[in-house]
Amino acid sequence: MSDLDLLTARAQIGLAFAVLVAFVGLIYALLFHPTAPNVSAHHDLIIGLTSSLGTVFTLQMNFFFARHRPDGSANPPIPTQPAQPAQTQVTKA
Repeated sequence: MSDLDLLTARAQIGLAFAVLVAFVGLIYALLFHPTAPNVSAHHDLIIGLTSSLGTVFTLQMNFFFARHRPDGSANPPIPTQPAQPAQTQVTKA
Protein backbone atom coordinates (compact mmCIF):
# COMPACT_ATOMS: atom_id res chain seq x y z
CA MET A 1 0.00 0.00 0.00
CA SER A 2 1.45 3.34 -0.98
CA ASP A 3 1.65 6.38 1.25
CA LEU A 4 -1.13 8.11 -0.68
CA ASP A 5 -3.47 5.13 -0.27
CA LEU A 6 -2.74 5.02 3.44
CA LEU A 7 -3.35 8.76 3.76
CA THR A 8 -6.65 8.43 1.84
CA ALA A 9 -7.80 5.55 4.03
CA ARG A 10 -6.95 7.44 7.22
CA ALA A 11 -8.71 10.58 5.95
CA GLN A 12 -11.83 8.59 5.10
CA ILE A 13 -11.91 6.97 8.53
CA GLY A 14 -11.40 10.36 10.16
CA LEU A 15 -14.21 11.95 8.15
CA ALA A 16 -16.58 9.11 8.95
CA PHE A 17 -15.73 9.42 12.64
CA ALA A 18 -16.18 13.22 12.57
CA VAL A 19 -19.62 12.96 10.94
CA LEU A 20 -20.68 10.28 13.41
CA VAL A 21 -19.48 12.33 16.40
CA ALA A 22 -21.24 15.44 15.08
CA PHE A 23 -24.57 13.66 14.66
CA VAL A 24 -24.35 11.91 18.02
CA GLY A 25 -23.34 15.18 19.69
CA LEU A 26 -26.29 17.00 18.15
CA ILE A 27 -28.74 14.32 19.24
CA TYR A 28 -27.19 14.30 22.74
CA ALA A 29 -27.56 18.10 22.94
CA LEU A 30 -31.20 17.87 21.88
CA LEU A 31 -31.94 15.13 24.41
CA PHE A 32 -30.21 16.63 27.42
CA HIS A 33 -30.48 20.39 26.85
CA PRO A 34 -32.04 21.92 29.99
CA THR A 35 -34.73 23.91 28.16
CA ALA A 36 -37.15 21.93 26.04
CA PRO A 37 -39.95 24.32 25.02
CA ASN A 38 -41.84 21.94 22.75
CA VAL A 39 -41.46 18.25 23.49
CA SER A 40 -43.28 17.14 20.34
CA ALA A 41 -41.01 19.20 18.07
CA HIS A 42 -37.98 17.90 19.96
CA HIS A 43 -39.17 14.33 19.49
CA ASP A 44 -39.75 14.81 15.74
CA LEU A 45 -36.35 16.47 15.35
CA ILE A 46 -34.55 13.62 17.12
CA ILE A 47 -36.33 11.00 14.99
CA GLY A 48 -35.45 12.89 11.80
CA LEU A 49 -31.81 13.28 12.79
CA THR A 50 -31.50 9.62 13.78
CA SER A 51 -32.95 8.41 10.48
CA SER A 52 -30.78 10.80 8.47
CA LEU A 53 -27.73 9.65 10.45
CA GLY A 54 -28.28 6.11 9.24
CA THR A 55 -28.72 7.21 5.65
CA VAL A 56 -25.73 9.56 5.57
CA PHE A 57 -23.43 7.12 7.34
CA THR A 58 -24.44 4.24 5.05
CA LEU A 59 -23.94 6.31 1.88
CA GLN A 60 -20.63 7.62 3.17
CA MET A 61 -19.33 4.12 3.90
CA ASN A 62 -20.58 2.90 0.51
CA PHE A 63 -18.69 5.71 -1.24
CA PHE A 64 -15.51 5.14 0.78
CA PHE A 65 -15.37 1.39 0.27
CA ALA A 66 -16.32 1.53 -3.42
CA ARG A 67 -13.14 3.40 -4.39
CA HIS A 68 -10.55 1.73 -6.59
CA ARG A 69 -7.71 0.09 -4.70
CA PRO A 70 -4.47 -1.06 -6.27
CA ASP A 71 -3.81 -4.79 -6.21
CA GLY A 72 -0.40 -4.36 -4.61
CA SER A 73 1.77 -4.92 -7.65
CA ALA A 74 3.48 -1.94 -9.27
CA ASN A 75 3.22 -3.21 -12.84
CA PRO A 76 0.50 -5.74 -13.56
CA PRO A 77 1.41 -8.29 -16.25
CA ILE A 78 0.11 -7.50 -19.70
CA PRO A 79 -0.79 -10.54 -21.80
CA THR A 80 1.12 -10.71 -25.06
CA GLN A 81 -1.43 -12.86 -26.89
CA PRO A 82 -5.18 -12.93 -26.56
CA ALA A 83 -6.65 -15.89 -24.76
CA GLN A 84 -7.82 -18.71 -27.01
CA PRO A 85 -10.65 -21.08 -26.15
CA ALA A 86 -9.64 -24.65 -25.45
CA GLN A 87 -10.18 -27.06 -28.31
CA THR A 88 -12.22 -30.13 -27.57
CA GLN A 89 -12.28 -33.36 -29.53
CA VAL A 90 -15.54 -35.04 -30.36
CA THR A 91 -15.34 -38.81 -30.23
CA LYS A 92 -17.82 -41.15 -31.92
CA ALA A 93 -19.02 -44.17 -30.04
